[in-house]
Order: sequence, then structure tokens, then C-alpha cells
Amino acid sequence: MSLDAILDDMASYLATKLPELKTSQMMGGKLNLEETGRRSIALPAAYVACPGTRDDGKMVGDKFRTTGQFVLVLLVRSSPEGQPTPQDRAHAIARFVSKTLAVVAAAKNWGNAEVESSPNKVGSKNHYDAKTDERGIAMWAITWEQQLALTAIPEPVPLDDFLLLHADYQITPSNPEIDAEDDVVLEGGQP
Repeated sequence: MSLDAILDDMASYLATKLPELKTSQMMGGKLNLEETGRRSIALPAAYVACPGTRDDGKMVGDKFRTTGQFVLVLLVRSSPEGQPTPQDRAHAIARFVSKTLAVVAAAKNWGNAEVESSPNKVGSKNHYDAKTDERGIAMWAITWEQQLALTAIPEPVPLDDFLLLHADYQITPSNPEIDAEDDVVLEGGQP
């Protein structure tokens, strides 16, 4: 297991507990308004990341124990798409943020054995500004900490039985026929 597996488990858990989400995934870095414009994002969306750990980490046996600091960036449309008035939309956003906070606080270990505690120090912050308002996006950051026990990832085992690679190529997607084939014999293999 590893930190990326924990983040993937968090994103999956959120998608299950918050079926309203159209996007729920790990993010590799800082998510800001420019990044949302660069990506095609189906809203509402949740992105989880671990921007850091506390300076309390230490090796205990084969595990690195530390306190992970996590953030969930929640993006929702701030302007109504249908009948609700803007005030109704603000209420709907506040309710969704409240529901998301409750899901995070109750998550325990997100289904991952390397997470050793329930979320604590759960908090949120509205990142409203004129630019997000112009784009019709409400952006919230939900933060928390959890105790982790990360296991060292073993080196990959070489695939000594992988001696022949066969590949079929379909050049024209609309044509189901195979256009080309390749057989690549690796050292020690036979065609």
C-alpha cells in the first residue's frame, strides 16, 4: 500500500457516500481556478490530496508512522441551472458542504488498513472570490488529519515468464478487422 492508494480509497469512498458527485478523484497538486479552466470538470466534483505530513514521522518496524494532512476540494456550480433562485442555490450548496463534512468526519479509515485513525481536526473554508463567481463555481476546501502507518513498497518481481509479446493493431476503429500483427520475441523466448 502507499499514499496514492489511500487517496484513491478516499475518492472511491466519497463517490459511494455522495452519489451527487460527478467527479471524485485524487489530485496531484494544487487545484486552483486556472486548473479548473484547463480541465473539463463535471460538477459537482471532489478532489482529494495529501499536501503534507506533520513532522512527527518515524519508522516503527517496517512501517512509517506519521500524521497525514489531507484536503478535499469541493467544486459546485454557484449559479442555478434551472428553477431555483440564487438564494435557494446558496442554501443547496451549504447543505451539500455540510453533508460532505459529515461524510469526511465519519469516514474512519476510508477502507484502507494503513489509515489508523478517524479523521480529526476536520474544518472547511469557502474559497469564494470574484473570479470563481464569474465562472459560476463555488469552491470549498475541507481539511483534516489522520494517523498513517505506511508500509514500504516491495521492489517489483521480474516477470521471467514474459518471453513473447503478441500485439494486434486495428488502424481504423470503425473497421473490426485486424490491420497488422506483431510478435516480439524477448531474450530466451520462442516464436
